[in-house]
Amino acid sequence: MQQRIWIGAFLILIGFGFLAENLGMFAFSDIFDIWWPIIFVVVGVIQIVNRPNKLMGGLVLVGLGGLLIANHLTGTDFWSTALPLALILFGIGFLLRDKDRGPGAHIKRSFNIKMGSGASTDVNDELIDVSAVFSGSEHRVVTNKFRGGRINCLFGGVEIDLRSADMASTEASLDVDCTFGGVEIKVPQAWQVNLRGTPIFGGISNDTILHPAVGDNIRTLTVRSSVAFGGVEIKN
Repeated sequence: MQQRIWIGAFLILIGFGFLAENLGMFAFSDIFDIWWPIIFVVVGVIQIVNRPNKLMGGLVLVGLGGLLIANHLTGTDFWSTALPLALILFGIGFLLRDKDRGPGAHIKRSFNIKMGSGASTDVNDELIDVSAVFSGSEHRVVTNKFRGGRINCLFGGVEIDLRSADMASTEASLDVDCTFGGVEIKVPQAWQVNLRGTPIFGGISNDTILHPAVGDNIRTLTVRSSVAFGGVEIKN
């Protein structure tokens, strides 16, 4: 709800600016041509404030907006500064992303700064931790004690197939962070999916067709998503 309020207020402000220009009050378009990248900064700050333990996506958006503004104001070459800044932000993000993780059996599968799609692999982990940066990866989870995990996608794509898996108990949860990318999650038809999250310039969809199980076979997967300029799709 807070994200929607911020986005709505920002859009109203831009609308009033163009309206004022049409009424001859001041040249808002000249200002907008220089400062439009502030949109990325605002979205990044909102993401950082709402999820301070997941900084990667927010830092990238703030850095992108800052570079574009600097390019307009000072003539700084975008690409000459984008790569060093990207490396700094990735380093900060990876240093901080594990600060809230306690000891456990997380098995990390990373596909970083590599173009193209990786081959599909079978994963027999109770807790998954998949990170894709400038790459694509596909995984089929085959464990019968699945408890959840996390997926991080930045300028890439991730496909997770859970149709051959079963849960360790009746519930499991996934945390999904997606910025400028896409995540597709396939679940068994007997699993109920609870999808939480508000996309920012992106989309989240639950396209599953539920075939309810009975008794002890009921399973519930909760997906908590943070999406900016990307998409998360859950289906059978």
